Amino acid sequence: MNIFEDLLENTKGFPLEQRRDIQSTAETLQAVGSLATVDVVAETRYVLEHLPALREERVQHLRLEAKDPRAGLTKAERERDLLMADRLEKSTAKLKMPDADEQYKRRAALVELSVRLKAQLRDVAHTTPEMDPEHLKRFKTALSATTKSMPDEMGSKADREMMARMAFVQELRDAGGDVDLAVDNFYARAFEDAERGHFGDIGLEKKEVGDDGSVTLVSVLDGLQTPDYVAKQILREDQAEHDATALQNDVLQAMPKLAAEHLSPGQYAAYRVLIDNEHLIDWKIEDGKTRFVANTLDADDPENTIGKILQRDLHYQNIRGANMLIENTVDKLNGLLRESAGQDVVQTEKGINRMGKSTQEIVSDPAAQARNPYAKGRGGVEI
Repeated sequence: MNIFEDLLENTKGFPLEQRRDIQSTAETLQAVGSLATVDVVAETRYVLEHLPALREERVQHLRLEAKDPRAGLTKAERERDLLMADRLEKSTAKLKMPDADEQYKRRAALVELSVRLKAQLRDVAHTTPEMDPEHLKRFKTALSATTKSMPDEMGSKADREMMARMAFVQELRDAGGDVDLAVDNFYARAFEDAERGHFGDIGLEKKEVGDDGSVTLVSVLDGLQTPDYVAKQILREDQAEHDATALQNDVLQAMPKLAAEHLSPGQYAAYRVLIDNEHLIDWKIEDGKTRFVANTLDADDPENTIGKILQRDLHYQNIRGANMLIENTVDKLNGLLRESAGQDVVQTEKGINRMGKSTQEIVSDPAAQARNPYAKGRGGVEI
């Protein structure tokens, strides 16, 4: 696993859709051949080594632009840029701290890597590859037709031409870097859609398949048509992290006490095992609410799941009992977290004693161990 793959796969708390977008951008740059000479590994290493300095550059750029009358910004836009600069300055200071959280730095590096790769993709889109005169003529014809077909609401003529060029970049990627094939497909797509009256649909979206098999359409132009995308993307990441951290801090402070006070012996044992293996835990904030989700250790390895771990530690005879315990523990925790809403939890002696014990002591408690699977109801699981 190289440094890029490690950063992409082992950074916690980074949205899956943004992770996929970065990988897709990198793959596109690598697929378009001579148009892009991008070493993704070297680019990743550079970002990690120069992260605070790169963010300082963003701050300076925003402040200079806000003060430059030639930029043509409105008062509201200048105020927005200055606010962005303040936020980024705080983020930069946090990154410079000797004890800065490693995962925070990794998330920041992914954001910076994303915007740098997007910038290179814009450069690729503006570059016309070398081709013979006949294919060059077909390319220009298809580019003009695609640009003219888009409604004015999609932006200025320059914006629309950029969108058309990005559609061609996607054709080039699909063609494995074969310029002639990409031009032929780009031309054919443009005029096939014209005959059907769907010029506006030309190659501007790609399919993303989710882990659950769902298919969504994602614009291939995301983040490419706005000049201040870099600052906006960083601000969006910082704001999302700020909101998530604020909410999670309240929840995380309440959760250990709630678990110690209210979970059954088996549930509390499952909870402690999960906490000790934090890579098995995923916090999702949806509609302002926190969701506690149990993950597998490795989605590609059905034998290496939370259920297997608990089956071993709590001596269940089969995986079904352990999985039921996990399901009930997570449901109970989510209910407790919703009810508490991050408020202080009053602890009894029972809860204090539980929290003072090691995980080994908790899982070794006879009350937490699995019972005879045929002795109680559905599989004999005591929850």
